[in-house]
Amino acid sequence: MPKTLKTLSVFEDFDDSLAAALGNPGVIGAVFPAGAVRIVDPRIGAAFASRSLHLEQLSVSYLSNAEDFFQACLQTWTWEHLRSLALTSASLQPAGRPSKIHALLSSAAAVALRMPRLHTLVLWNGRRGNACAFVFHHQDRGRPYIAWRGTWDLKLTHAIVEAWQMANRCLPRPPFGARH
Repeated sequence: MPKTLKTLSVFEDFDDSLAAALGNPGVIGAVFPAGAVRIVDPRIGAAFASRSLHLEQLSVSYLSNAEDFFQACLQTWTWEHLRSLALTSASLQPAGRPSKIHALLSSAAAVALRMPRLHTLVLWNGRRGNACAFVFHHQDRGRPYIAWRGTWDLKLTHAIVEAWQMANRCLPRPPFGARH
């Protein structure tokens, strides 16, 4: 990607019903088994992580997992320009392990410490019948907050709130709030 590129949005469409239909032996060109599950290559998340260092906005939906993005981030990296980051994670689902979800939210907070201009970070997932989003948002004149929105409940632990309070302290900002 050229260094002059400031905004990148990538959305991979994945239709569960289409994948199931393609898994039907009667459908010409069937390539997916019924009940197909998206499998992503961790190298894709790592590639987006390294190439995001010069961006102002990055949104990657379904093509990679947020965990792979954050795991690839080196401790020496700083995102001087990044203001908005939106990523999806297959872990964000009602049947997901809460400990894995909390680890993702903690990793995101740790990396956000090195994003001094960050105004919005969204980690989300959606499938038929459920959707959710973890949101960190800071407006220049407003009060920064974290929020969980979804068709199912997730309790944000004290440790998660503290991790995001620490991330918020990387710039002088108004007092931190949490919304549910």
